Amino acid sequence: MSRVARIQRVPSFFSFFRDILPYSFLFLAFFLISSRSYSQGLTSSPYSRYGLGDLQPAGMAQNFALGGAGIAWRADTLTPSYVNVLNPASYAALRITAIETGLMSNTTHYNDNGSQFNLNSTSFAYLGVGVPVKRWWGLSFGIMPYSTVGYNIHTQQNRDTLGIVDYFYQGTGGINKAYIGNGFRLLKEKFVQRTGTDLSLGFNANYEFGAINNIRHVYFESPDNYNTRIDQTIRIHDFSYDFGLQFKFRIDSIKKKRDVAERVGDSTVIVRKRVKTDIEDITFGIGLTYSPPMGLSASQDFLEQTYTEPGSIEILKDTLVNVQNQNTIAKIPGKYGFGISINRSYRWNILADYTYQQWSGYSFAGDNPGLRNCQQASLGFQFQPALRGSYFSIVRYRFGLKYNETYVDVANTQLTEMAFTFGAAFPVAISRVKKHEYDINLYRNYSMVNVSVELGQRGTTSNGLIKEDYARVVLGFTINDRWFQHFKYND
Repeated sequence: MSRVARIQRVPSFFSFFRDILPYSFLFLAFFLISSRSYSQGLTSSPYSRYGLGDLQPAGMAQNFALGGAGIAWRADTLTPSYVNVLNPASYAALRITAIETGLMSNTTHYNDNGSQFNLNSTSFAYLGVGVPVKRWWGLSFGIMPYSTVGYNIHTQQNRDTLGIVDYFYQGTGGINKAYIGNGFRLLKEKFVQRTGTDLSLGFNANYEFGAINNIRHVYFESPDNYNTRIDQTIRIHDFSYDFGLQFKFRIDSIKKKRDVAERVGDSTVIVRKRVKTDIEDITFGIGLTYSPPMGLSASQDFLEQTYTEPGSIEILKDTLVNVQNQNTIAKIPGKYGFGISINRSYRWNILADYTYQQWSGYSFAGDNPGLRNCQQASLGFQFQPALRGSYFSIVRYRFGLKYNETYVDVANTQLTEMAFTFGAAFPVAISRVKKHEYDINLYRNYSMVNVSVELGQRGTTSNGLIKEDYARVVLGFTINDRWFQHFKYND
């Protein structure tokens, strides 16, 4: 009779997570998604006035902790499985269903060399589901913010002929992205298992939707001039596409110089030769992504009026422009991405990414606002001390760096962003094999809590600009389960 190890259950705190976590956070995510303006709370930056607003980092909590890297990353092990939206080719590696959801909190310190203040915001960050349809086919769908707008700016100028003029700028809204994607393995599974070489392709079909509201007031202190108010609402509602490729190969041996005994005639001599030596597997990965330029269907309302303001009441004088629901096109430039990964089983993983997008070619309704081409470089490192041992030895620890040249150009200065990131993935709903010892190999569908922190700065105080020092915290939940899988039992 075979002996079965007795597994001691974790206290009720972990049992609570196991039973309620998948449902409570999914309910929370869908509740937040049901709000039409859920992406608006992610930013309060004055730089969100430009273009389509603050472009939100793609990816889940694990990508945030790795500096935003992940184009070449894939879930090669059975658990935990996760969704990597940075490259749809990664869906082909899904082995069990993964549900990802998360919240994001931003704290930003603003400094313009004259005044300083802090602002905080917390909002829904993303929801993604990944499902293995076949051994060679993975499917994913979800929703996340693409861009966010939230600013309130006041400037004042003294004009020679007009006197003191106040300018007020306000903006809210954002563009969201719902996606469904597929990833396909192109090589036979037996070949992949034997050689460690794998190749996959994938694509995402995205539906981008949302509205951005911009209001501009020009207020004259002189009663001889009429004030001006401009209201503009931009709406986008169309499909876009992403394509991805991933290639990986494994090295399980290297050649080292060693002393080898060889027979020479009747004697044995020691010869130093390069000899094949087995090592623990190291896997190299390459990832490519491409988003073609798109002309997205859009519409806008544009209302320009003049008014006077005796006291606190606006009195309309004239309507200069009134355009409602005008159909137009938003031209979004193409985006290119390249990534590499190096990993040794579960122990460690090194990731590096580079992306480029030619935003100088962006236009809305034929108007080019003078955006700059943007590029980002990311570097990430993840390690896990052990598969079995104390709880903190099975936690995954992550670190990263990010450098981003944004598309915003103010006063002939292109805004740059630099950040240091770190985080960890904490397993939940697992059991102890004995006191103070866990073995995650015993469980095929446990969940994880991902905590990611990004500390960075954007902008400068030169040329009258504002510098932003920010701390971004992402709390993500990865829920693994088996959907649509059939099991065979032997009699």
